[in-house]
Amino acid sequence: MELAAAKQAHLGVLGISTSGNPTVKLPKAFNQDAQKLWVEVLNSDEYKTVKAKVASVKWDKAITLFMSKCRESKISPFYTPENQVQNNKFSLSLGKARSVLANMLNSTKIVNVFSIQKIDRRYVFKEGSTVIMATATMRKFEDPTLSAYLKELGFTKYAEDGTNVWKFSPQANVELVVNLSRISSPKVTYIITVHPAIVYSSTKETRLPTKDKLTKFLEKEFLFPVLKKYPIKNLNRIF
Repeated sequence: MELAAAKQAHLGVLGISTSGNPTVKLPKAFNQDAQKLWVEVLNSDEYKTVKAKVASVKWDKAITLFMSKCRESKISPFYTPENQVQNNKFSLSLGKARSVLANMLNSTKIVNVFSIQKIDRRYVFKEGSTVIMATATMRKFEDPTLSAYLKELGFTKYAEDGTNVWKFSPQANVELVVNLSRISSPKVTYIITVHPAIVYSSTKETRLPTKDKLTKFLEKEFLFPVLKKYPIKNLNRIF
């Protein structure tokens, strides 16, 4: 079970690259006070039984054993001052991007013509960045002037085939897409790429986070507070 959890974990968000084999240097995402335990893992007979040449398999085994040793030693493997510093930078970067997006939309009439039907959120956890994508499916509306209005604002048609999809970037790491190809269910999507990446941090957790746990950590600690701080006005739901 532990090995399966390790394989499901998004090691990139922990600042771990599996392109090379584990070394005695403990990945910076982990509590550096557990350095001794990491070395013990790499020198253990159980780790040395891994015959696979693929580095990711060795990482799976090493981290599985490391988590187990941390639990036995009652040491938190994730919480470090360095991670807190990086997450503070992440929070600041996310806040600035969201502020730019909210100010841009609040200064236009784009959201005034829409009523949200549902919202889908997706996240991509990478080693150097975290990508936040939110798509609002709107209720049917009829405004034949909207496409021309988007063009006036600086939006450009996204699809070469002439599909009624419009794109605009208020700043380098923020992208806004308005899809009017289906009047019965138009969609508005924003994509925010945040640097540096979020780093999972916990004083109690002693198991590798799954994507679901990473998602909850991101939403509770960072995203939802920022959405409330910099709201997009005149919408029937937080977007």
